[in-house]
Amino acid sequence: MSVTKTPGTYSFIGNSIIFELSDETSPISIQIIIGSESDWASYYPFKIGNQWHVRMNISDYLNFDSNANIPEGAIITLLQGFNLPYTIKFFRGEYKGNPILFDQFDGIALRGGISNQSFRKLWENGYDIFTYRLGSYFDQFLFTTRTNGKEIKLKKAELYPFVFIHFGLPITFRSESGTEIQTEAQPAGTICAMDIRAVLGEMPAGTKRIDVCPQGDYSFHFLIQEERKLEEKYLIRFRNSLGAFEMIEVTGRANHAPEFLNENSYETLTDFDFYEERRSRVKTKGVIEVETGYKERKDFPFIMDMIKSDEIYFLCPDGDSFRCHVTAESVQYRNFMTESTSIKLKIREVTEEEFSMPKIEFSDDSGIFYDTFDETFN
Repeated sequence: MSVTKTPGTYSFIGNSIIFELSDETSPISIQIIIGSESDWASYYPFKIGNQWHVRMNISDYLNFDSNANIPEGAIITLLQGFNLPYTIKFFRGEYKGNPILFDQFDGIALRGGISNQSFRKLWENGYDIFTYRLGSYFDQFLFTTRTNGKEIKLKKAELYPFVFIHFGLPITFRSESGTEIQTEAQPAGTICAMDIRAVLGEMPAGTKRIDVCPQGDYSFHFLIQEERKLEEKYLIRFRNSLGAFEMIEVTGRANHAPEFLNENSYETLTDFDFYEERRSRVKTKGVIEVETGYKERKDFPFIMDMIKSDEIYFLCPDGDSFRCHVTAESVQYRNFMTESTSIKLKIREVTEEEFSMPKIEFSDDSGIFYDTFDETFN
C-alpha cells in the first residue's frame, strides 16, 4: 500500500487538494493537524479493475480565521497570517479503533484558487500554478490577477503591496535610467509583500519602468502610467482570486442612489378613536453607481475578479472608505476589441443605516473639537 498522489507543497483551498492511495482494501484514516488543533476523517477503498484505490479531497478541512495585515512603506516585508501550514497523517484502519500510522505529508494552504479552465490547461501541460509562475523566480511570481505575463501595467494610484513567495535570493529593482535598489534575501518559502510605491520613492523622479531582478537577473517589470487629471477618480481595493489585495482605479462619473429597504408599517389607535398608519424608521443602504472608465480588453478579467470578490472596499478621494459589494448588471466586451469599453458598476454598502446625519468633518474652525480638546468650554 502506498500514497500514489499528493498535492504540491503549496495549495489553494479553493481548488481540490487531492491525495490518492492504491493497493489497500482496508479503511484509511487521516488526521488533519493545523497548529494545535486536529480533525479526523475515514475513507473507504473502491475498486477500479483489479486494484483498490482511496481518493480524498482535504480542501474543506483547511479554513482561514484571520486576515493577513499588509504593511506599507518597506520594500520587502514578511507577512504573517497569509498562509496556513498543515500536516496530514495517514493511518491504516478507522480512527475510532487503533489505527496504525504509515505516512505523513506537510503542506501549506493558501486562501483563494484559480479557475477550472486554468487548472485544466496547466494540468494538460504538466504544470500547476506554482510551477508555472508563483513558485518560479524566472517568471512573474506575484499573487496578482492582472496578468500572467512579464509586464504589469498599472496606474500610480493602483500601487499596493504585492504578495509573493520568497525564493531566498536578493532582489534588485532597476529603473529605465539604470538606477538600482538592492534588497536582502529572506528565508526561502516565506510569504512576503513587495511595495513598489516604496521602490518608486527611491527612484529618480519620472521613473515609469521598474525591472524586478532576482539575483540581478531580469524576471518581469512594472510599467507605471502617469496619472491623468480627471474630475472624478475612485479606488477599489479587493481580495483577488489568489487571496491577495489589489487596487483598481475607476474614473467614470459616480451617482449616489441610496437603496431604501422594506417599510415596516402598522396601525395604531389615536386619541380620537380611529386608526392611523405608523411606521418604523426606514433603513437604507448606500449605493453608488459608477463606471469603470474606458478599459482595454486585457483589463476585463481583472475587473471580473473584482466583481466576484468576497472582500471589497470603496476608497473615496477625501480619504473615507467603506466595505461594499460590487455588482454589474451587464459585463459585455468584444473578444477582439478595437476600442476601449466601460462597464457600469453598482457599489453597495454592506451595512444598513437607520439614522441619517450630515457628513462629519474636522477642521480648525469647527468649534471646540480640536485635537487638544480637553472637555473645557472657552
